[in-house]
Amino acid sequence: MEGVRRSRRIRAGGGVFVVCTALAAAFSARAGAALSYDGGYYLYNILQWRQPFTPYDRHAARLVQFPVLALAHVTDDLRWLRLAFCVAYAAVPVVVALLCWLLVRRRAPDLMVWVALGLGLVALPGALFQVSESMIVALVSWPLLVAVLLDLETVAAVVGAGAAAFAFYESALSAAAFALVGLVALARALRNPRNRLRLLAFGAGLLVLIPLRYRALPIDYAGSAHTVSVEVLSTVFRSSAAWRPFIAVVATWLAGATLLASRWWPGLTRTPRRRLVIAGLQIAGVTVAGVVLLTWAQSPTGWAGMLDYRDLAMLFECPLLLMAALDAAPARTRPDRPLRSWLTAGAGVGFAVVVISLSLGWRGQVDDLRGRLSAQSTTCVPPELVERYGTATGMWATPSLAIVLQSRSPSRLVLSPADCALLHATPPVVRIAPWDTTTPAAGWFRFPVVPQASRPQVVPDSQLAR
Repeated sequence: MEGVRRSRRIRAGGGVFVVCTALAAAFSARAGAALSYDGGYYLYNILQWRQPFTPYDRHAARLVQFPVLALAHVTDDLRWLRLAFCVAYAAVPVVVALLCWLLVRRRAPDLMVWVALGLGLVALPGALFQVSESMIVALVSWPLLVAVLLDLETVAAVVGAGAAAFAFYESALSAAAFALVGLVALARALRNPRNRLRLLAFGAGLLVLIPLRYRALPIDYAGSAHTVSVEVLSTVFRSSAAWRPFIAVVATWLAGATLLASRWWPGLTRTPRRRLVIAGLQIAGVTVAGVVLLTWAQSPTGWAGMLDYRDLAMLFECPLLLMAALDAAPARTRPDRPLRSWLTAGAGVGFAVVVISLSLGWRGQVDDLRGRLSAQSTTCVPPELVERYGTATGMWATPSLAIVLQSRSPSRLVLSPADCALLHATPPVVRIAPWDTTTPAAGWFRFPVVPQASRPQVVPDSQLAR
């Protein structure tokens, strides 16, 4: 009986982590977190053209966008459509955490701590940018790896194949996950005669997908925005990870490194005092990461650069993915499962608290934007009157966000004076983004049309007073 209770306590950490991710998802969906950054533009395009919005041929996004598309055939109420969109994107980390937990909870529950560290802490500085395909791939890399660490047996094989297919069509950064997990699969095949052929085929397949993706979807690699260089990484690091997010990432890496070291070097935990020191370092790493990110989440201007963290998330996940792979290999000591359960639960609590804090901050910005829009008496609202420079609502996507925050017939449009003149032109043109214009009658939204009588009249030169 005591053994059963102990087993339940060991497994409780994974369950707590999944519950915490679900709680965070509920809060973020209610706050409309998925509309942040590019999210408003995504929802606008989905509704305007009644089809999935998959920039750069990232077709895996169709699965996440299906609920709002289906609901759009039933209702025109943007309150429900916004909620469906936000719930679908907020559910991605919940689905990832649940899949990983269902895979490992009976066979290897101690592996869940790596998922918690990666999903719950390292990916946390980009948690509010939920529509980012790069962020989603960083999350999906965990069920891909876990499936391989379970030697692709039965359900794990299905999950691994599904995760690989999804990542292939989601972002070019899937190449990093394919490379690392593919090599892990090949390495495990050498030590696993039973599933050797399956692991060899899967590992080789992942490595083949890297050049194949470039050949099949080259547009995702085109343009300066997708060029990877030291200069680009340095720029996005300064804007999104310096310095508190990176401190949290390093603290998480250190917690993972001590977890791994305690298994491979028994001398580190030979005495009770040493075990206490190692456990303290692991707990301190998770605690420091959570506290630092919580303080960072309190300032909207501090986390406004989260947009660029998408380019670093997969890079920062790779060390933990590698540690998890090494931890799953035969080692000299058994893992401290009770401690790992506590660390998993702690990472879940930290994830929930920080995401809720970020969501509340975003909700405050949205309410402020709504108030500023309603305070205007004209159809055209200059961006400087509603945008908050240096925050998530001071970006190029604010005009589309303003549209989806209203109704199918928006009465206020965030337009510069030059773009407002386009709305008064014949035919009228609505600018949604610097590269995107439409006409009032082109799609689902019913944009306001300025009556001909109220448009500025052009007086011919022949009628001018001389």
